[in-house]
This record gives sequence, structure tokens and C-alpha cells, in this order.
Amino acid sequence: MTHSEAVQTIKSMAPTSVVKVEMIQGDEGGDSQGLSPDWTKWMAKYEMERQSPVEFTVRLQRSGKESLGFSIVGGANSTRGNAPVFIRSIASESVAAEDGRLNSGDEILKINGRVVSCLSQNEVVKFIKNTTGDIT
Repeated sequence: MTHSEAVQTIKSMAPTSVVKVEMIQGDEGGDSQGLSPDWTKWMAKYEMERQSPVEFTVRLQRSGKESLGFSIVGGANSTRGNAPVFIRSIASESVAAEDGRLNSGDEILKINGRVVSCLSQNEVVKFIKNTTGDIT
């Protein structure tokens, strides 16, 4: 086996990560290219009384440190103060896009059981990036 073949074999054996994302479904999604509307509209909806939010859980599985393929806005100490964490956009051909259940405007409640409302945007991103192994 050559060095290149050995490296490829090791890379293909990277641990799989499962990320459980608990959400409230937004009513304003992005388009098929992952473009997102102005997130301040989501904040306006959040600040109004919500009636019967639709909560759901998504499990996303990735290999190694592969990106899950979504960006977020909001969080503690955001430009709008302490704000909920929302899905801003979904990258095409990503783990999240292939799963198909996440949309721009969905509010993230928990990631792997950890409440994210008290975390800054950077802390949420770091938490997601550092997630390894099978996590439920």
C-alpha cells in the first residue's frame, strides 16, 4: 500500500458525528439556492406572541469535521441584544441540504440537548464544530 493509499484509507475511516438539532419551524424559508430573507423579520415574529409553534428534531450525520452546511444568526449579545438563534441559510450540496428538513428562518432551540439561547453566535458555531462521535 502506498502512502497516498494509506492516507486515503485513514481519512475514509474518520469518525461519524451525529448532531441533534431541536427546532421551531419558521414560516419564511429561503429559496432553493440557500438565500435567506432578512433575519430581522424572524425577530419581529419571535417578539410577537407565537401561537402553537411547530417543534421538530433533526439528526444530521457527518463524517469527521465536515461542515453541516448551514449558517446561523442571533444568539446572546447579538446586534439585536439577546436574540434566538435562527438558521440563516443552507449551503447547497451540504449535509443539511441533503437532509432537506432545515430552512432559513427555523429557530434552533437545542443542539445535542444543550439549550443555545444563552450562547452567543460564536459559541454556538464553536459548539457545533467541536461536536464529534455519535451524539444524541
